[in-house]
Amino acid sequence: MSCQHVLSAEFLPSGQFTERVSAAIIHRMSGDKLVVAMCSGPYFDTAASAISARLAIGTSIDYLNAAKIAVTRRWNSLTDDEQWDQGWAGTACGIVLTFTTDSCSAAWLGDNHAFHFRNSRIIDRAVPHSVFEELQNRGTKNADSALRHVLTKWLATEHLADVRNWDLVDGDMILICSSYVDEELIRTWRPDRNSVHDLARQAGSRSPRLSHTVVGIHISNAEFQ
Repeated sequence: MSCQHVLSAEFLPSGQFTERVSAAIIHRMSGDKLVVAMCSGPYFDTAASAISARLAIGTSIDYLNAAKIAVTRRWNSLTDDEQWDQGWAGTACGIVLTFTTDSCSAAWLGDNHAFHFRNSRIIDRAVPHSVFEELQNRGTKNADSALRHVLTKWLATEHLADVRNWDLVDGDMILICSSYVDEELIRTWRPDRNSVHDLARQAGSRSPRLSHTVVGIHISNAEFQ
């Protein structure tokens, strides 16, 4: 039976004009089921609380839908003037992964990252919902990297989540990162050479005013030590 070894790291900013904008939820259910969620952006705390409250039973899409409802309710409770003042505050992002013995199901909205590594190489990923990705899909070359954070979908009830299912084998790793961990940085990271703590620190050095959260799930046939 495969086991999921969970490694997590977080870069927390310090000093003036800094902001915590991400949180991870790691919950091991009875048996071999593991749930890992990442919430980022404004209202990340509302999304994380909604997922945590729903964890007794459900699937990845169930947990994400709970976050959608909670974030949308909070946004809709504001007056028009408050919504105008807060601008992008409704654009929280979330990704939820549910692991069993030999598979993983992911559901997401927004630009959090999830990568499937095999033999220390990326073989698949959860494609972020961003203008950058849409331009890439249309064949646009040299799209502005700043468009990676201009969202086309987020945690709002009118947006439908994407879902991906991955078969897992011994030695695989699933890497989950909050929104502002640069994808270019992730693609140069090697799980056989670097730790998730290294990745979080490197992300923090690039954007020191924001929090960065990284979770790695290593699949192994060996029992927990």
